[in-house]
Amino acid sequence: MVFLYFDKYPHTNKQKMEKIKEFYNLLEQSINQITRSDIKIILGDFNAKVGKENIYKPTIGNESLHNETNNNGIKMIQFAIYKGLNVRSTFPYKDIH
Repeated sequence: MVFLYFDKYPHTNKQKMEKIKEFYNLLEQSINQITRSDIKIILGDFNAKVGKENIYKPTIGNESLHNETNNNGIKMIQFAIYKGLNVRSTFPYKDIH
């Protein structure tokens, strides 16, 4: 099992696309160095909001904190689909307030 933790993600949607591409290139290079048989768990702040849209359910599952996916969330989901990964929340969210 291999854990990857990234904290270099551009923190706002307003930052240059070049920085975001650079981040995902680094992430992809790191994943490509791991053997296919290893379990990959990627942790970090992607500044992504993953919504409850049905189109993403195969990749994100049924639990989500947000109703709509933001641009960073879409990019993260697209990357996960491309690499055969899943996106999961750390726990089911209950709106009790």
